[in-house]
Amino acid sequence: MSVRRRRRALILVLVVALVAGTLLGYPSAPQRDVGTAHPIAAGLFSNDPCPLPQLAQNYSGTVTIANSTIVPIVTVTYSFYETVTEYLEGSGAVGATCVAASGNVTSNSDGAFNFSILTAVDKTCGPWPGHGTLCNITTGPYVAVNVTPPATDPAGLVPTVAQNGTAFRIEYYPDLTSIRLVPGGTSATYSTDAVDPVRAEAIGAFGDPSGLDPDFDWSLSGAGWALVNPSDGPVANVTAAAGAGLGNLSVVATFASVAGPLATPRIGLALLAVPTTITLASLNRTNVDAGGSIDLTVNGSGSAGYNYSASVAPGLGLPSTPLACEARSGTGQSVQLSCTTVLRYPSAGTAQPVVTLSNGNSSAAWQLPDVSVEPLPTLSIVPNAPAGYVNQTIAVEVDASSGTEPYGMACLTTGIAPLECDDTPGPTWTFDVRSSSVGNYTVRTWAIDATGVNRSATALLRIADPLALVGISAPANGSAGIALPLTATVVGGILPARAWWNATGLSTPFATGPVRADGPLQATFVPPSVGFTTLSLTLVDSLGTVVEATASVSIAIGPASSIVPLSRSSTVPPRAGAAISLSWQATDPAGIAVPTFASPAEIVLDLEGTGHTAPGWVNDSALGPLPSPVVGWFNVPAAAWLNGMLNVTVTSELAGTLDVGLTVAAPLPTPTSPVAVVVGPDVDHLRLFDPSAALSGARASDTLWQVVDRFGNPADGAEIVVTSSFAGVTEVVDSPTFVERGGGTAVWVNYSAIGAGAGWVTVTDLAGDAVVPPIGVPAAPGPFAGVETLLPLLAGGCAGTLLGVGVWRRRRRTGDTTVASDGEDEAGLRRLAEGRATVVDLVRQAGAIDLGTLGAAWRPSPRPPELADWVASLVTDGTLGARIGPDGVARFCLASEGPTVPEVVVDQAAFDRAELVRAEATRDGEEGSG
Repeated sequence: MSVRRRRRALILVLVVALVAGTLLGYPSAPQRDVGTAHPIAAGLFSNDPCPLPQLAQNYSGTVTIANSTIVPIVTVTYSFYETVTEYLEGSGAVGATCVAASGNVTSNSDGAFNFSILTAVDKTCGPWPGHGTLCNITTGPYVAVNVTPPATDPAGLVPTVAQNGTAFRIEYYPDLTSIRLVPGGTSATYSTDAVDPVRAEAIGAFGDPSGLDPDFDWSLSGAGWALVNPSDGPVANVTAAAGAGLGNLSVVATFASVAGPLATPRIGLALLAVPTTITLASLNRTNVDAGGSIDLTVNGSGSAGYNYSASVAPGLGLPSTPLACEARSGTGQSVQLSCTTVLRYPSAGTAQPVVTLSNGNSSAAWQLPDVSVEPLPTLSIVPNAPAGYVNQTIAVEVDASSGTEPYGMACLTTGIAPLECDDTPGPTWTFDVRSSSVGNYTVRTWAIDATGVNRSATALLRIADPLALVGISAPANGSAGIALPLTATVVGGILPARAWWNATGLSTPFATGPVRADGPLQATFVPPSVGFTTLSLTLVDSLGTVVEATASVSIAIGPASSIVPLSRSSTVPPRAGAAISLSWQATDPAGIAVPTFASPAEIVLDLEGTGHTAPGWVNDSALGPLPSPVVGWFNVPAAAWLNGMLNVTVTSELAGTLDVGLTVAAPLPTPTSPVAVVVGPDVDHLRLFDPSAALSGARASDTLWQVVDRFGNPADGAEIVVTSSFAGVTEVVDSPTFVERGGGTAVWVNYSAIGAGAGWVTVTDLAGDAVVPPIGVPAAPGPFAGVETLLPLLAGGCAGTLLGVGVWRRRRRTGDTTVASDGEDEAGLRRLAEGRATVVDLVRQAGAIDLGTLGAAWRPSPRPPELADWVASLVTDGTLGARIGPDGVARFCLASEGPTVPEVVVDQAAFDRAELVRAEATRDGEEGSG
């Protein structure tokens, strides 16, 4: 039984023991339980009925789900006590006892329920073997009434029951309210490269583990952090790569229930990744005789909760040797490690020992200084260059490896003390040398073997003050990328020594080298990044003595030294008139962005290889259009820089390779290189000019036009669309441009009439704009004229410069005709002939005249209603020609007085004016965009 079930059972028992009552009525009758032993049969007579009698009561209640609009329909149980009085008829024997009774009721769709326990007398009698008739009289009800919810709760919910007099409130709470994480707390620290579990435990409404099995939605953020085999279970395995920053692991638990999806608040755990690091590894000496020993000490750190081990590869082919390590608590959830061992080299050579510290997941290695293992000479002084510090005993060993043993004795003299001899049999003798003065002395030793042969050897004995390092002198503050001068003072020591300069954040020393004399030791440190940096200098002299000094420097972002253009993400070449997004970032000498940089500047648009600036405009992302004092030059205010970055859009009117140059007013050591952008022509918006007709006809034309884009650039790669529409049939032909000699571009505009009827030819660019005015094509010559007469441009030769090709149409009035029918009378035919003759006479007098002027000149006034029909018939039969003038009005002239060859003439000035209006409208839209 779960904790929740045990709690509910306990509450039920306590309530049932405290209250009594009787239930009568709906929805189901109370169930009386009188027990298995009859009071009289058991010989139990009692006048102690149920205590605390009550009058009849009506009870009511509600069932709700906390924080939900869903109303559950459940069946609840109510219980009470009633008094059962028993007697034998005729004997007067009476006994009374309390009997438990119960009933149940189902809540309605509103969550309400009610029931009544009414007073009643219920008498039942039956034979009692050997005694007569036994009767039971049930009266009540008596306190106490208790209501309990169903034994099975709705999924994901647990109930509480509250009573206020005769009113009950059953409220269900989600059995999923929160999450408890293991490890607890708000943060956890793990080793890099390790896989560590984080457990989530769902908590119910009363603070106990939930009885549900919810889904867990894990989320992990932070550079270098990842979930290993992520799932929706209660365990998330997290891992951090080397160099990982702060991570944040969060989880929410969800469960589907009758109350809708249950979800806990999201709980988070801050994660810190700690790599295994060797802070220092050192040897007590770097010179040793074969068979001698060297003490190795390794200090490191790592994340707590892991087992650490260290080993050293001594070099010279020797197997790896483990180190004995001790761990102690460090800051936060880290440990500090101290490991030691002794290295021994049995043979001569140069060893390169490497020490490794690991917790099985994250490891660190340290390359120690080379160890020189010297061979034993025939007779040698060990060390071969004895050295020591003032007032310190220096053991000088004399070794013999050849000759006839036993050696009788060995002697040693230094010049600073009396001759010492040792008659102990060799081949090794040790002499203690001590000096109170710094200096270099000659040590001479000799030994005599058993045959009396004397062998000698000399060595230089060096006495120095103890090695010391007097601090590190460094500026308290610095800038990333700018060199900092460092100075330290070396005092004493057996030189040469070896120096290593290190800085936090760097895996290798930034400077190293020999120290051949005491005094100032200088180095230069170029901070690669910002932050608080600790500098350290480690010095090891020839005796293996190690000294160290540290200094702290606060590194800030350096002053801006260059302006770096940022790469453009788009690979599609821009077109003339299109906005090109460009960005520049101010950086310091270390290449770090300088967010505080702001300076007035100039942007220049140069067309590469021409020496000329390119017309266009520049918009700043925050300030809008930048002022341009001259073509191609734009002033950039300091306010245009946001967080040290300049973001603009550049629009060029010229096609070609555009060099976008940025020059800032602030003095910077590194000039900014221009950004080269290849700009193509605006192939969607074209202008045609200077036509050359290869075939010029009324119903067919092959014309070569020069073509440029809307800014005058050669339109290589563009095309125009020629659409011919005749009698409901449309033909669309795409005509590409081509490059002519000299670099210009041209395009053929060719068309032929489709069928014998009249039609239209339109020429547009890819934007759908007309590049030449619409061309009207007349019908093929024939014996019949249409009801609607087409007046083509190519039918006549009126003088004057005209805008293009146009069509004048007039729908005849209902009932009018332009050709006499068989039923027309002679007067109608005469009126037609006279009207046509008058039109020809007026046109001849005017030279060229439009319809309105023709009507005004008609005498007698007003003009006849058939005037337009007469003009149309004269144009149709070729007597008159028609042209559309620059004002869009059709003018008529005698066809015999004009050129006989149809032609297409464009008023280029008028067409250019229209193009400028369209270009200005386009430019306004582009300049408004940032």
